[in-house]
Amino acid sequence: DDRFFLVASGDSWGSLAFKYLGDARAWWIMADLSEVIDPFTELSPGRAIQCPSVNRFYFDLISGEDDG
Repeated sequence: DDRFFLVASGDSWGSLAFKYLGDARAWWIMADLSEVIDPFTELSPGRAIQCPSVNRFYFDLISGEDDG
């Protein structure tokens, strides 16, 4: 199940991916799920972002599945 989190001051895509998925390199998965057009712009505090469950993240990674 996907989850939603609110961005706090100082958060980055990498720090959020590490915090919730255990891998900062997975930032693009969260940006894609959150339908972000330009992930290189600064995240605004209070913005809701979508994150896959850790189980879904690893299952999709291992199986090579993609929702898109």
